[in-house]
Amino acid sequence: MDIEALETYVRDLDVSNCSKPELRRLVAAASSIAARGRAEIEARPCTFPARLAPLVTQWLPLSDVGAALSCSGQWRDTSEWAFQLVAARIGLAHERGVSWRENVKHRLRWIGEAREPGSVEVELARALSWTTGGALTCTAPGYGSGDTYFVGSGFRMPEQGARTVEWRVHMTRDDTTNPIDACGFALLDSTRSQILLSYHWNSDGQLYEGDQYQTPWMRERRVHDADDEDNPDIFGTDATLQITVDPTWHQNRRGGSDQVVNTLVIFGYLYLVESDGSLTGLSAFNYNVERYYYSDQLDDFFRRCGQQNQWDGENVCDLCVVPFVRLFEDSTATLSRVPAGPEAAGSNESSHPVRTVVVTTII
Repeated sequence: MDIEALETYVRDLDVSNCSKPELRRLVAAASSIAARGRAEIEARPCTFPARLAPLVTQWLPLSDVGAALSCSGQWRDTSEWAFQLVAARIGLAHERGVSWRENVKHRLRWIGEAREPGSVEVELARALSWTTGGALTCTAPGYGSGDTYFVGSGFRMPEQGARTVEWRVHMTRDDTTNPIDACGFALLDSTRSQILLSYHWNSDGQLYEGDQYQTPWMRERRVHDADDEDNPDIFGTDATLQITVDPTWHQNRRGGSDQVVNTLVIFGYLYLVESDGSLTGLSAFNYNVERYYYSDQLDDFFRRCGQQNQWDGENVCDLCVVPFVRLFEDSTATLSRVPAGPEAAGSNESSHPVRTVVVTTII
């Protein structure tokens, strides 16, 4: 019996002439059909038309998109399409070789403050604000607060090959007191909660901490010679800077044995973005991060991550390159991506003007 015939039979059934035993049998049969139908409904997974997922999720808050897609297998299968529409809504450009999900999840933004042990205190709303166009600004607290270190969310490093990452940061500070601020980048674990190392340039081109190893995970790059006192600041009180980082993993085996030795080779470049959009190279350096030279720092990093030191393993560490700034009271830093097209002077690998600057190799 098909469903339509059953519905017709039930609709036309006259129960007024049924005896009580017949009515009881009828109710029992109806209840049995209803119970079996409900059990079958509950046993089957809930399905949603796949084509609806991107149309719905593109208007959700970003924090809810992942949860919405996980409610259905069919919706999960359309996640790349859904995240592409979300990226279009917030004006997020696609990065070559990176999924749209990864693009949106780890979009360029400030996520919190760095603390002394090397941890990141996430999402301090008092210091973060959105600006027109979707760039995120962090502002250091006011009088008496001293320096604040802000950490951003950025780019995952590939396990093989090289990946050039770059961004811009518009930095402002008091033009009367002219405090010394800094910008650079940091290496975080995959959860964006622990700092392995940070590298930065100070606005005056000198060393700010005095002893650059006073904070074990922090490294500073001097631009001016130590005995030069008359050099101007390398960037002014209202300046846009571009940071470019080229990280590459190198994996070797020691002496033909099975012992793996991993080295993370990092090239860092600092540009000043001029008013006409051109780039002026300010500084460049190369760091080689390996266990022989960084054993204490690597041990501390893995301890904070709750893991054994796995640096020299068959699988290289899952790390991220993210923006990093130090701001004095009331100074600001606004993140943005390097523009595509004619405005992106020097943003292509073939035209890094800063590569004309002497690159210093530091172990």
